[in-house]
Amino acid sequence: PGMAGLGRVARLVVNADDFGYASERDHGIIESVISGLVSSASILANGDTALAAIEMWQKAFKQRKCPPSLGLHINFTEGRPISEPRMVPTLLATTSRDVQRFRGKYGFVEALLNGEINLEEIETETRAQMKWFRDHLGTFPAHVDGHNHAHVLPGVCEVVGRICKEHRVRWIRLPIEDLKEKKSFCGRIMRHAKESKQVFSRLGLRTSDLFFGIGLMGENMTLKRLEGVFRACQDTLKQQNKDIVAELMVHPGYPSLTGDAFSRSCARMYELQLLTNRELLKTRIKFFDQVILQPFC
Repeated sequence: PGMAGLGRVARLVVNADDFGYASERDHGIIESVISGLVSSASILANGDTALAAIEMWQKAFKQRKCPPSLGLHINFTEGRPISEPRMVPTLLATTSRDVQRFRGKYGFVEALLNGEINLEEIETETRAQMKWFRDHLGTFPAHVDGHNHAHVLPGVCEVVGRICKEHRVRWIRLPIEDLKEKKSFCGRIMRHAKESKQVFSRLGLRTSDLFFGIGLMGENMTLKRLEGVFRACQDTLKQQNKDIVAELMVHPGYPSLTGDAFSRSCARMYELQLLTNRELLKTRIKFFDQVILQPFC
């Protein structure tokens, strides 16, 4: 029994969300890959700086023998659609101030659960964002996750999952984490994520064995809690006679001058500083020799 997990490895993907949101965030994400623990990122097709972010990414990592992975951060909640607005009217806000923009994370969830969202428009927008990714990166993404985790919501998960399967996307995020707060927005998202697990599995999409990040955002990310991620990976290896894959979602960057309060927050720089404090991290994680950092592949 004491030999369980010996020789097995936990492959930990540290994924930075919101690439392409703002130049300050983009520079921080690139820095966190070059100098820190981040091994993957996901890009917003409709982000204000998405095209510049791709150029920056390719310049930084194109020559790497084992480059970090870049996936699609599919988005139905913030900014403008990639589709023509007339093609996705139920996804858009109804106030004159926000015309032709998405409803926001709370507005989208409320409208979806009230039956106001046309799922055919979810398909239209998902296909448009997938096409945008292929057009600008030459291939469909190897992994997909969702802005505000909207991809796991009822009905949406089926549409997004089916299109991912069609385009041979190998990985999709399953944001299930052990959190105390069950009644919050994130708690509700995790309940939907548990329901979406069967959908993704039926479609043959791979999901990580472990997920971390919702409870580690901003100042909730500490060295002790990061160490806990590595410990949980290694402990799971001892319980299972197979290699495992874990995902840690992070949001490093410099506070942006545009966008929402989350993006403008100094918490983004706090995450960046922690994730790139490699010498300090090495002293804490060097004992977890069965945990390997890697991109999605």
